[in-house]
Amino acid sequence: MKDSTRRIIATFAAISLAAFLIFGNALSHTTGFLSPDSASYLRAAERLIEGHLFTVPNSGRPVAEDEYFAVWPIGYPTLIAITATIIPIGTFLASKILNFLLLSSIIIALHRKFGWDGLAISTILLSAGTIQIFSMTWSEAPFILFISLLSIQLGSFISSESDTRISNLAYLLFLLLGAFLSRYIGLFGVFATLLVALLLFRRGQKSDGIKLMVVSAFVIVFVAAYLSINEMLTGHTTGRARIPAPEGNVELTWALFISVVREFILPLVAWNPDSAKQNALVAVFLVAFIATSIMIMRSRASTIDSRRIGYILSFLLVGLCYLGAIVFLRWNSHFDIFSYRLIDPGFIMIFLGISLYFISKFRRNRFHIYCLLLLATALSAFSHSYAIISNSTRGPGYFSENHGRINFYRNIPDGAIVLFADIHLWYLRPSIHVAYPMYRPYSLENEPVEDFLASLDQSKRIFIETGNRAYVPERYHQSVQRFVRSFPRDRIIEIHLY
Repeated sequence: MKDSTRRIIATFAAISLAAFLIFGNALSHTTGFLSPDSASYLRAAERLIEGHLFTVPNSGRPVAEDEYFAVWPIGYPTLIAITATIIPIGTFLASKILNFLLLSSIIIALHRKFGWDGLAISTILLSAGTIQIFSMTWSEAPFILFISLLSIQLGSFISSESDTRISNLAYLLFLLLGAFLSRYIGLFGVFATLLVALLLFRRGQKSDGIKLMVVSAFVIVFVAAYLSINEMLTGHTTGRARIPAPEGNVELTWALFISVVREFILPLVAWNPDSAKQNALVAVFLVAFIATSIMIMRSRASTIDSRRIGYILSFLLVGLCYLGAIVFLRWNSHFDIFSYRLIDPGFIMIFLGISLYFISKFRRNRFHIYCLLLLATALSAFSHSYAIISNSTRGPGYFSENHGRINFYRNIPDGAIVLFADIHLWYLRPSIHVAYPMYRPYSLENEPVEDFLASLDQSKRIFIETGNRAYVPERYHQSVQRFVRSFPRDRIIEIHLY
């Protein structure tokens, strides 16, 4: 069998495993691996398909109307809408197919650039945390694609494998804009590009360095215009006021430390030392890692090809720049606490660079590194497969559960306001307004029920859903909790305020 044929088979096997894990996770779980952010992306995609462009219903306070979708960039919902239109299918399934295609594209790109070495390091993308991200409907999926391709492109400039002709610069511009339109923090890519431009300057390639700076300038102008439009339409550059981080330095440092440690446990999303099964997986992985490290240390190092060094540096550069940006932002503003979702994109780039370095440095023992990466993939697949089987035997999957949700919401008219709505309402009925009382730390105080109800648009029909989102402990004001408990549990009821 030809080497090229074996590589194609191996690539197909990696992509097939990714498909099984992504679709298995999403379809076997009743939630569909959706979070509030996921529901927001699907809602925006549904509205785009319906012809409402980039507007979604507001919270019905004080007037129920549409507002510009600006809390997140428009890139990911647009890709979901395009996928759902081309196939055509619902936005939920379209988002999972899209994520699978995005992950497959990275694997193929690494294979095309580095051959067997690329296939080996692409198993990093099949680690537990990364598969979890691509199983969710999160904008990190296209973001990871764009920064992976950005790393490869910057590496080609550093290694002089690519010149700065117009087509290459246009491709670089596309990647930088794609990263930003996936997540606002994608602007960090400009900083990484400028560092590469400075490196080219120091090597005497002043013309190439200037061209990269010009591309960066175009991106900065685009970002400034985009954020200005956001501010003009919503009053905020990113759609809403960003509040300072309420946690102290010690709490943030500890959360970051725990997240970093968990990133190195590739077979698990978040290692729980109280779980015997997880401890067994960790033990197997650590033993294999130590054994591989000993064999590598005893082997003779090779000289790394100068062209390969450029790609190693670019992966590390992009990963470190991203981590620096996300840590800085989280230290100064409040959003999700440090977890695999926040730091995994950076560590993927770092692990790709480190793996590529050791494979290139210890060519004679690269088979052992291949085996370690394959073992990590196998353990990750096992942990996810175990969860998939458990979810499948525990109860109905997403589509069975969703059929009940559709019936549950069928009598609510478009344009109505629903209090404490479950996240699935957001995209199943994208023209309905959803409202929740304000609470700390997003507000100076938890909002009393009287103020909350008085702020709603009274010209609209108002419903209350008494599901789990109405019973979040200690989130809402006591008067809100009493108000919710006055209604039967797990119902959707129309209320008349005045």
